[in-house]
Amino acid sequence: MRCLSSMLTRRDALPSWGCKAHIKPQQLEVSVASFLEALMLMSFGLSWPINAINAWKARTAKGTSPAFLALITFGYVAGIAAKFVGNNINWVLGVYLFNLAALVVNDLIYLRNCRLDAQAQ
Repeated sequence: MRCLSSMLTRRDALPSWGCKAHIKPQQLEVSVASFLEALMLMSFGLSWPINAINAWKARTAKGTSPAFLALITFGYVAGIAAKFVGNNINWVLGVYLFNLAALVVNDLIYLRNCRLDAQAQ
């Protein structure tokens, strides 16, 4: 762990730290960037399962914005496409796919709730 913390603070002195695995500073930056990207996605993505449960229990589409769901879906698709276009396919792609799957579940629940709203009228 000392090696990693030194790498984060002193990128220019990597060979003198005595690390067993010699990681180039550029590789570390990518790893840290991927970790932070995944952390952001996981933090944001935790809201989708919670929203799906609440929407399922509510049994109504009132208060749900289809435009918002479409925009967020588009954003996740763009993020996934960026991974492929930038040839940056790594484990973070799995987090994108999990979030997209959770959002698709929300979309399906929204459609179900719209049907229930129509039947109630």
